[in-house]
Amino acid sequence: MMKNLKGLIGASVVALALSAGTAQAQFINGALGLTDQGITLSNLPTSIVSQLNTITQGPVAVVTGCSGDLAPCLPPNNGLASTINLLAPGGNVYAFGAFTFTLSAVTSIVRTNLTCNGSLCSDALQFFMAGIVDDGAGGFDPTIWAGVWTGNGTCTGTVAGCTGNQQANWSVTLAALGTNRTPEPGSLALIGLALAALGLSRRKSA
Repeated sequence: MMKNLKGLIGASVVALALSAGTAQAQFINGALGLTDQGITLSNLPTSIVSQLNTITQGPVAVVTGCSGDLAPCLPPNNGLASTINLLAPGGNVYAFGAFTFTLSAVTSIVRTNLTCNGSLCSDALQFFMAGIVDDGAGGFDPTIWAGVWTGNGTCTGTVAGCTGNQQANWSVTLAALGTNRTPEPGSLALIGLALAALGLSRRKSA
């Protein structure tokens, strides 16, 4: 898996090298969080989000925690999200203002299977990802970013599966790393853990 991850991230480095001749003033720094309720559910009734491999995200409803070059936060619904394929990651996954986040690699996938407390059931999915963030205006160099994606599902039912009221939400924290040097998989995992902790602390303080 590590070899595949390095290959996927390596493709991003090649793309950066090819664009070196048109380098601009600086790399992008900053972070932001995106959240929404909409996820297309395809594995019901035995799984809400935990077993998804193709994640069709709803349009971004809330943008929070913008910092650095990614600030200020735009009003709701000014962000766009697209499908993430965990088995073959790639393509544009988020657009925020002038910034487009292109996914190159996914790692550290954690699937929390459906569990129930009485008739209320839930499951979860989390993974780290990395890629290139660019701005359409060309004011910045293409920059490596890392992020942590979390999805949570709920329904009424039993451990055998959902019987109704199924819903899911997703959230992601993205950080532009201010460099074109791709972190090693171990470093990427540490960055993801830090971002996950940051997102958790924000939710507790909200």
